Amino acid sequence: MRSKQELWISIIVIATVLLIPPTDSDDIEAKCTTCKEIVDAFKEGLKNTAKSGFGGGNTHWEEKSLGSYVTSETRFLEIIEGLCRTSSKESRCHSMVEHGEELLESWWFEDFSKNFKSRPPEEIDLLEWFCIKNIKVCCPKNTYGPKCEACTGGTETPCTGNGDCDGEGTRSGTGKCKCHGGYQGDLCDACKDGHYEAEKNETHITCLECHDSCQSTCWEGGPKGCDDCKEGWKWDDSEGCTDIDECQEDQTLCKDNEFCANNQGSYSCTACDAACATCLGTGSDQCVKCSEGYTMENNTCTDIDECAAEDKCKGEHEVSCTNTVGSYTCNCEEGYEQSGDGRCTPKPQEGPPETKKDKSEKEKSAKKAKKKTTSKKQKKGKQKQQNQVKKQSRTHDAQDMLMYTVAIISFAIAGYILEGNVLVTLGLGGALLGYLIWFATNLHEARS
Repeated sequence: MRSKQELWISIIVIATVLLIPPTDSDDIEAKCTTCKEIVDAFKEGLKNTAKSGFGGGNTHWEEKSLGSYVTSETRFLEIIEGLCRTSSKESRCHSMVEHGEELLESWWFEDFSKNFKSRPPEEIDLLEWFCIKNIKVCCPKNTYGPKCEACTGGTETPCTGNGDCDGEGTRSGTGKCKCHGGYQGDLCDACKDGHYEAEKNETHITCLECHDSCQSTCWEGGPKGCDDCKEGWKWDDSEGCTDIDECQEDQTLCKDNEFCANNQGSYSCTACDAACATCLGTGSDQCVKCSEGYTMENNTCTDIDECAAEDKCKGEHEVSCTNTVGSYTCNCEEGYEQSGDGRCTPKPQEGPPETKKDKSEKEKSAKKAKKKTTSKKQKKGKQKQQNQVKKQSRTHDAQDMLMYTVAIISFAIAGYILEGNVLVTLGLGGALLGYLIWFATNLHEARS
């Protein structure tokens, strides 16, 4: 079980991860993703409205009076309305469409409307026009960063074709290579340990995995290409690294009731069938020696029916025998049961049945105990209430005493300042006397 300290550390780490806001790089990549989704949705809208019209029913009149639906504002608005329906970030999508709608409208009337007859829909590069050149949230293929610089290794085959350029196609990232499995190096142009060069030229390299029997490095495929053999394998001049049969070389690897199975480069121990004391494989027909309660018949260990013997279950109070797999049990006569040593012993005697009188006495005792408990609880509650009243009374006394002290000090200060003025002194004395009478009255009421 983890300690409290480890638990708190885990909680803090999880909370920190959840509360960390996305980095600028993540946000920039997300904007590019959203823009690509908008472009894909626009192309899908073009496809879905390709055979549509104004919807009035008289297509010829509509085309003559309103112009071609293909390049109309009506079609453009229908497409715009559905751009964010399948977006992974709908709020960001709507915001981007809102800010870029004038640009899209400009593209629709100045580019698409003029060139739709000579340019098939699949050749429309809205991604470059909208996401890369105008709102500038994406970069061309195999470029990265704010200035859309070439990825490591160039725009033709970055990372030698064996890795991914960090930030590729977005305005973020470092442009460095993230190599695929089996490759390493700044350009992913070298093989990692456990792989060998199957093909290499000036612009390309192919790395393949070494054989399972190789320790870490190899110079070609197969067991013959290993520089060293793994544990569980040994070198053979004609075949290379070959599996060691541990079960043949050491027959004490497994317990008596287990059998050894050789695997490629290792071995495993598996429990024998319950019928076997020792065995060579799975099943009762693979036993070398039978377990107690079994006998060998036709190279298979089978259960012995102990109850067939006349000397079984003849003990005191035993009445019959029941055969079980690998053993047997003796059944006791009524009133007896088997004890831990297998003998039939008397069952524990049950007490006399409960009478109505006993039941009544029990109920009375229960009620009496309940009443006593309730009385104790009430007494305890009353005592608690009295203590609270006393505590409140002491609090009021302290507050009153504080007010009294403040009043005396105030009057003393006033008398000192205004010394010699008889009228003021008499007024202050009267005020003090009035306050003392008020204080005594309230104190009496609070304690009564």
